[in-house]
Amino acid sequence: MALGVVVWAATVSGTYGWGPAAHRLVNGSAIQCLPPEIRGFFEANRQYLVEHANDPDGWMKKDRYERMRHYIYLDKYGYFPYLNLPHSYKAATARYGKGRIGRDGNLPWQIGEYSLKLTNGLKSQKWDDVREDAAALAHYVADAHDPLNTTQNYNGQLTRQAGLAERFGIHLIDRYSNFFITRGSIAFCSPISPRSKASTGIRKNTSTAFTRTLAPLLCRRSMLPRTTPGLTGIRRG
Repeated sequence: MALGVVVWAATVSGTYGWGPAAHRLVNGSAIQCLPPEIRGFFEANRQYLVEHANDPDGWMKKDRYERMRHYIYLDKYGYFPYLNLPHSYKAATARYGKGRIGRDGNLPWQIGEYSLKLTNGLKSQKWDDVREDAAALAHYVADAHDPLNTTQNYNGQLTRQAGLAERFGIHLIDRYSNFFITRGSIAFCSPISPRSKASTGIRKNTSTAFTRTLAPLLCRRSMLPRTTPGLTGIRRG
């Protein structure tokens, strides 16, 4: 059950990142990717999941630390595959300190925390908490799939492309969302192994979340021209 919910979210903004329409699209479209044994609950709560898809962005108004939970500046840790950055939050803060990890973003570990919260909510059958945590988890995972949330050049400001985040995360979605193929799409839903058991928990939740949510994105980044750390988009000579 827990594994199925994480897969749902993984097939899925702060000041920058996906806009409201994109997050609603993700939350509303991901439900069909769930295994049958839990899909009914989320289908029945589809309206709630869509309406609360952008709650984490609203939390920034009351929590000054919320912003750093929506991004991670991978380009501050060297080159792909960023071996200098431990996947374990404890190991990462031991190496770089909590201050730097906070400034450079802790999105993958936030996903791990909400994966664990959702797992515990399902086990204890606290259904109101399950709805809230599922909506938030999908938001953070969607943020992890916006490549601009993984670089210091998040708005094109370092490469004379100011406004890039809004054009990519908001205007593009608003203009072309009607053409996106999501519902029932094989490409959209990540397959769940038939050997996976509903009782499987997230034992190393932060490390697992780090690997599962960012691995596909890291592979895509590896095909881009190599750049100078801190100046993503500027080719080295």
